[in-house]
Amino acid sequence: MLTSELAEQYFSQVPQTPFNGKTPPPIVIDQFHFLEDGVGFIGKSREHLYVLDLATRKTDILTPGSFNESLPAWSGDSKNIAFVSKRGQQSDRNNNWDLYAIAAQSLPELLRHRA
Repeated sequence: MLTSELAEQYFSQVPQTPFNGKTPPPIVIDQFHFLEDGVGFIGKSREHLYVLDLATRKTDILTPGSFNESLPAWSGDSKNIAFVSKRGQQSDRNNNWDLYAIAAQSLPELLRHRA
C-alpha cells in the first residue's frame, strides 16, 4: 500500500521542472530492492569494508563488488574481520545473510600473498 508519506518521498525526488529545457531521464529500476525508507531510491551504491592506514590516511577496499557488507567484527587475534553479506543471484529478493571472514589487510596485500 502506498502511504501518503511514501508517495511524498517519491515525488520529492522526481524533478518537477525540466532541467535544461528537457524532460528528466526516467528512473530505471532493475532490482527488487530499489527503495529504502528515509533514503529514497538506492541505485547501485553498496556498503563495503575498508582498511585505513593511519600513517598515510589511505584507504583500501577489502570487499569490492556488487554486494552489501554489514556488522563487521574483529577476530580475537585482530588478524581477521568477520562480517555478514547477502551474496548470490537476486540476493535482494531474500533475507539470507551469511557470515564471511577476510584478512584485515589491504587488498593489494591479499593479492600479493595469493600470487
